[in-house]
Formats: sequence, structure tokens, C-alpha cells
Amino acid sequence: MVTEQRRLRPAAVPRERPDLTSRMVISVLFTAVQAWAITVAVLHVPVGGVERVALAAALAAAVLTVLDAWREIWAVAHRATHRQHLVWAAATGPGGVHELPPSPR
Repeated sequence: MVTEQRRLRPAAVPRERPDLTSRMVISVLFTAVQAWAITVAVLHVPVGGVERVALAAALAAAVLTVLDAWREIWAVAHRATHRQHLVWAAATGPGGVHELPPSPR
């Protein structure tokens, strides 16, 4: 029982933080590159007809990819926060003296 409580200590929880930070850095860089590429494509590429439709499809795919990257970051952050709350609740037990940490929202 003691080893289980030590394993569930709140200090041992933030294992996903470096993963979240690295995803955040990559997504910021990726978003900047995609925004630059979209700006160049819209302002400096003279297209017409079928090429314009192809360019619109490629730009839409770029926007969806950026949105998906940020959705993934939100999901990882949400899982980490939820896991931390579960560990706090398990560490305190039914009549524990600790309160759950405030939600970062």
C-alpha cells in the first residue's frame, strides 16, 4: 500500500509536459511557415482556371493541417491535466486532507 501511494504522488505526474512543449514549438514554427506559404501563394502566384482550383484545394489542406496540429496540442494538454487530477484524487484517498489543484482553464 505504501509503495502504491508513493507511485501516485502528485510530484511524479508531469511526464507529458516536455512532450507538450515540443509539440507546441513545432506547431508554432509549422503555423508560421504555412502562413508565409499561403501569403506567397495568394499574393505572388498568378494562376487561373484549373490551377486556381488546385491552389485553393492545397491552401485548404494547409489550413486544415495547422488546425489539426493545434487540436492535438489541446488534446495532449487536456489529457495531462485530467491525469493530474486523477492522481491527486487517488493520492488523497476518501478522507484526504489535500484538495484538488485548481483547473488551469
